[in-house]
This record gives sequence, C-alpha cells and structure tokens, in this order.
Amino acid sequence: MAHFHDELPLQQDEADRVKPPLQSSSPNETTVSGRSDPAPYALERPFAATTIYLDGPPAGLRRIESWGSRLSLFAGPYTDAGRLRAFLDSAAYVVYAIADPAPGSDQPPYFGHSDKERRWGDRLPPEIKGTTQIYILTADAGTLDKVMASYIEARFIQICTDLNIKLLNSARPYGGGLRVRAEAEQLVGHAEMLLHAAGFTLIDDARRTPATVRRRLSVTADLDEMVVMTETEAIVVPREGERFRLSHRELKADAYRWNGSFYVMPGADYARLTRSGLSDDHRKRRELMKAEKWVGAVPCAKDKMTLQLGFRCRSGAFAAKLLSGEHLDEEAWLAADAPSNDAGPSPSYEDPA
Repeated sequence: MAHFHDELPLQQDEADRVKPPLQSSSPNETTVSGRSDPAPYALERPFAATTIYLDGPPAGLRRIESWGSRLSLFAGPYTDAGRLRAFLDSAAYVVYAIADPAPGSDQPPYFGHSDKERRWGDRLPPEIKGTTQIYILTADAGTLDKVMASYIEARFIQICTDLNIKLLNSARPYGGGLRVRAEAEQLVGHAEMLLHAAGFTLIDDARRTPATVRRRLSVTADLDEMVVMTETEAIVVPREGERFRLSHRELKADAYRWNGSFYVMPGADYARLTRSGLSDDHRKRRELMKAEKWVGAVPCAKDKMTLQLGFRCRSGAFAAKLLSGEHLDEEAWLAADAPSNDAGPSPSYEDPA
C-alpha cells in the first residue's frame, strides 16, 4: 500500500481563524449549555498538520497528524469506516464525526465516541449521502480514555449548538451539566484543528459567518427545548394547529398545539420579573431568552417585554412558565373561543432572574 505525505502548515492568520474555544472553569461558575460560543483558546504558535494518504485519492483513507499534538486523526468515506479499524490500537477510545463535506449539503453532522469495536454511526438514519466522510480522532490510552473521549464529544456538541449548527445528535453526553475543564481544552482545540485540516470546516465556517439569530436555546440534554419556528411552520401552524391564548393576569399571548409540539407566536407578552418558586432550569431559560434577544423592550411598559419571534417547545405549561416567570401549568392556556379567566390580584415580584 502506497503512502503519500502532504504537509499542510496553517499560517498564523489561518491558525488564528480556527482557534478552538475556551470557557472559564472557575469552581464558582456554572457553564450553561446554550450560551454563545466562548472566547477562543490562544495558540502559542502556528499549528502545522501533515496528511498521509493511505490509498491514493485525497478523499480516500488518510491520516492527519501534528507534531504539536498528542492526537491524530483518520478520515475517509463513511462506507469505508470498517477499513480504518485496522489502524487503531485494540484498546483505543475514539471520538468521531460523521459529516457530508460536499458544498451546500443539508445533512447535519453527527458526533460520537466509542471503543474500537462499536459500529460508528449505528444510530444514524439510513439515507446518509454517498459523499459522507467519517473523521476519527485517536491517541494513546493515557491521553484519550473513555472519560476524555466523552468530554471531547460533549464539547463539540456544545460548540456546534452554540454556533447554531444543526446536529443529528438527539442528546448531549453530559446533559445540561457540562463544565468546561481548562486542562482538557488544549485537546479540544487540537481536535478541532485536525478536523479542519481533514476537511471538516463547519465549525470554522459558522464562526466566520455567525447567524444573526440563535435558532435554538437549551439548558438540558434536550436539544429541542426551544426552537425558532421555520418559515414553513409559521404558515402551516396557524392554519392547522389548535389555537390557544394565555389567560393569566395582564399577559396576552397566542399559541398553537400542532404535531406534538406547542408553538408560541411572536408578539406574546413576556413578564420582565421572575417570581420565587420557578425552577432553576426555567430561570436559566428566561436568562437566555433575554441574552439572545428573543424578547425585547416594550415602550412605556416597565413590567413587560415582547416576544420577538415564534418558537416551539414541549408543552403549554413549559411555555407559560417561560412567558410569565411563574410556576404555571397547562390550565394557563384557554382555547381561543373560551372566556377569559379572572385576572385576580397582582402578585408580588422579586428582582429579575
């Protein structure tokens, strides 16, 4: 088997452009999934990668290495993933990405970690495109054990979610409790650069052209907690969904239940203050809605804001808690033709969450 080498040094400007992210790991700081992409990790020198072509064509099996990293990466067509096992240590744990690098592809990537024997991508849908590649990060057992492999996978899922990159992953390995570990971030950064050198450029592309609106916000393992309505949903949901209106104090909001989800329409009232008794997760969700400008100020209204865009979530109770800042249930929503509830006395509020 002929091996061909191609050294691909990243010049300083390119190294700066693909610097991996880093968040504070202070013991007093809780890292919340859904925050914007953290400050980049600063490299001390340019990152140089060497590509070894294992069977000829550039898109075939290949190995990417760097003298500055303990990690290396194997890449190749997803259909040839089994052939890459021969290059891995029998006791190795790996982190892998499966993605279609073809320009304009709408296939979301998938991240995972496993030992050598597990079938990579076994949870993927069958309609994977023929141009899909698999990228396998590996190292010696002292560098990449099960815990570290799981952490790097979780960080990539978090980074992509924060950058508005849609994933095929349905959950995060650490749920909503991932805390960034400063001592592991160099490996995360090197892993990202090796992926970039192998042709996985989605993260770098998203950093250079960030979306103006975060499409989804989440503080738990559920990546679909709060997702902005698509243009199609904005047309279909009001036409086919079951309509509701919020009936709670002075708040006004329209919503629809459709296709197993609950949709809140733009223009809904949002209580500026948060009452005691609301769960920590819902407090964090409300903080994210403000930070990401899903809600905006209302002229001459000190106690209300307004929802700038429509979104879907799991239930009416979930939506009512977000809008009101109170511990409400499904009964806060009435069918659109039902009479209003009595507003009742105004509650006492605490400072904003």
